[in-house]
Amino acid sequence: MPDDERMKLRGIVERAHRQGQRVRFWATPDAPGRARDAVWTEVLRAGVDYINTDDLGGLRQFLLQHDPAPSAPHR
Repeated sequence: MPDDERMKLRGIVERAHRQGQRVRFWATPDAPGRARDAVWTEVLRAGVDYINTDDLGGLRQFLLQHDPAPSAPHR
């Protein structure tokens, strides 16, 4: 991701969070592979609250490997 786009993304997320809003991006790559993982990595680092996908299993695996926030224990 070019630096100017990365900064724009982070600015959008920061402004939304300051206003008490959550951020979700639609239409990100959904097919498994490097492109999808690169986009998901960027939005996760930017603090996006929701990653929209039809591949819930793939997102789960990605988050288990990349999400820096500890998850709550499952019951």
